[in-house]
Amino acid sequence: MKPRNWTSTGFAAGAWLPLVTETAALKTVIICNTTASAQKVSLRITWGPEEVRSLIVNEESVEAGKSVVLDLILLNLSRSDQLQIKLGDAGLSVTASGDLLP
Repeated sequence: MKPRNWTSTGFAAGAWLPLVTETAALKTVIICNTTASAQKVSLRITWGPEEVRSLIVNEESVEAGKSVVLDLILLNLSRSDQLQIKLGDAGLSVTASGDLLP
C-alpha cells in the first residue's frame, strides 16, 4: 500500500466529476470552502462512470471560509468504482486521502 491524496482539479457547476478512479482504501475526505458564501457539495460512489452505488453526501452546504472533514475509517474502492464529486460553485476544494492498493 502506498499513501496517496486525490485533489479536485476541475470544476463544472452541477456536474459529477471523478475524484478517485483507482483501487484504493480511502480514509478521509476534506472539503474546503474558500469563497465568501456557503456552497453546496455532493459525494457519491459509482460503479463505472454512472451507476450509483451509494450517496455519501447529498447537497450539503459548507459555510464560507469553513472546512468539513469526513472520517471514512476505511472505504475500499475497486477498479470499477469511482468516488465522484459535484460542486455548487468554484472555490470549493475536495481532497480524499488513503492508500493506493495493488
